[in-house]
Amino acid sequence: MLTILIRKTYILLLLVIAIGLTSCGKKSGGTRAAAKTTKDSTVILVEISDIDFMNPIIGTTVTTAQVLGLIYPSIVTGDFDTTKGFLTYKPALARSWDVAPDNKSITYHLRGDVKWTDGKPITSHDIKYSYELYADPIVASPRQDFMAELIHKKANSGKKTGEDEEPVDFDKAILTPNDTTLIFNFSAPTPTSLIMYHTTLPFAPKHVWEKTDRKEFRTAQENFKPTVTGGYYNFESWMKQQEVNLVANPKWNVECPPIIPRVALRIVPDYTNRLTQLKTGAVDVMEAITPQDAKKLRQENPEIVLKTVGNRVYDLIVWQNIDIEEYAAYMKSDDFKNGKTRTFKPHPLFGSKKVRQALTYGINRQAILDGFLAEYGRMMNGPITPAFKWAYNDKLKEYSYDKDKASKMLAEEGWTIGSDGILEKNGKKFSFSLFINSGNARRNYAATIVQQNLKELGIDCKIEQQEGVVFFERIRKHEYDACIPGLSVGLEIDPFPTFGSDLAKAQFNFAGYQNPHIDELCKKGKTFLNDADAAPIWKELQEIINEDQPATYLYWIEQIHGFNKRVGNQVVNILSTTFNLDQWTLSTLDPKPNATLK
Repeated sequence: MLTILIRKTYILLLLVIAIGLTSCGKKSGGTRAAAKTTKDSTVILVEISDIDFMNPIIGTTVTTAQVLGLIYPSIVTGDFDTTKGFLTYKPALARSWDVAPDNKSITYHLRGDVKWTDGKPITSHDIKYSYELYADPIVASPRQDFMAELIHKKANSGKKTGEDEEPVDFDKAILTPNDTTLIFNFSAPTPTSLIMYHTTLPFAPKHVWEKTDRKEFRTAQENFKPTVTGGYYNFESWMKQQEVNLVANPKWNVECPPIIPRVALRIVPDYTNRLTQLKTGAVDVMEAITPQDAKKLRQENPEIVLKTVGNRVYDLIVWQNIDIEEYAAYMKSDDFKNGKTRTFKPHPLFGSKKVRQALTYGINRQAILDGFLAEYGRMMNGPITPAFKWAYNDKLKEYSYDKDKASKMLAEEGWTIGSDGILEKNGKKFSFSLFINSGNARRNYAATIVQQNLKELGIDCKIEQQEGVVFFERIRKHEYDACIPGLSVGLEIDPFPTFGSDLAKAQFNFAGYQNPHIDELCKKGKTFLNDADAAPIWKELQEIINEDQPATYLYWIEQIHGFNKRVGNQVVNILSTTFNLDQWTLSTLDPKPNATLK
């Protein structure tokens, strides 16, 4: 059963990490009868934005994750216990594993009969080499922070493990005594859940990538047209901004080969166009349908099945906490190249906590929720999902809409109305652009209300849209003063990627938020071997984030996904829309006359 594990505790709606599948014996429904037509043999998913890299080391977007999860192997399979709020694991490439009694190491026992598409065996050495790539600041993987608990060099020198001066000591941190044994060693006792989460990243073939100079890693042709993969599907083609095509790997033996012979991911940035293609049968699967359109689909399109899942994805308004010009200069410095961070001066508009609080008070989040999501969303006040029942803090300040309070707080911070009706301070106008990714109707709706609310406060907010891949890359580089992205929480709590002050490593800290106390809580919370014992730490962290308001948190989204009825046996859960894509089946229903399919 295909599972997408999104990195650490919070990840860009936009980022999915590890994938696995359930046992062959559990497949039900559908056969592998020869398809009569391309229509009978291909399931087509429509996506809002293109993939960025065909490489699990550096890929970041949701669409990328869907593709990588199908064409690259995974050590284990993940599942989520929704009754208790904990992630669980099952064997995949690893037949079994043993966590040491002191929780300072884990040993994986791998299968020895699984191969890459060029016939070479998949071994423990591939995994170790991939982790070396993840850790290399030259490669600049967005998952460098996964190495924080491993044994680092100079660990006994008095410096704290994981600091910039202490790179991972791979001679001690990851051992490969033979092709089927893989051992991870940690600098201190680590919770079993975090051990599993940090040691099961997807990986790439060593014999392919060790030939590439790491300075040229991101531009290598293999990132865009992989010649060697290993998963349920093989790469066939990628037409940028158009479509990605995969074909079933008949030799895949970790589980049974998938039932559907071909998968196509079609890139359609425009929401209305995506919806039209779903209605006409031109595509089979569409994510993130609006509540308004879901109601119409139920009434007018009985051939479409709608399924929902919540408490995983949310939207937020990112206010840049740091000066973006200073950060841009830092990105060109040796410090950035070597993975070292700095403390940056505050952003001229959003650097004040009180200003950010005022902005949250001044935005009618309930109106956005009621006007667009209605019963398919819930207000949020902090970034830890209610799905983590044991760690969720339900006593946070709510920041209910209060225009007068917002105006008073801005005035207290020195912002006064100028002759043109725009707030100003020390000669600087409170004027900025709010960026959203194109084709996202929900964020466009939210941005419109935000713009109007801020105008009433005397703030000039312009809305700008950019194509998805560009949008996400610019967010990562802190190039926007403000933007509305989405995040999808990971299924193990580790807030560092989103809130860590080390911006060279915390690459999902889009606001540039820096708070040493939060850093300490991130470390302390990971010292409890029993996850539930860390609940007070995570609740305190939520209180601080709620107070500092590095971003305005909008709403948890009950996502609505549409499936053509010809797609059978699909399961949607908190892990992903394509949770069990390997088990999906296709009927031979005739497409509608106006459908256009490849």
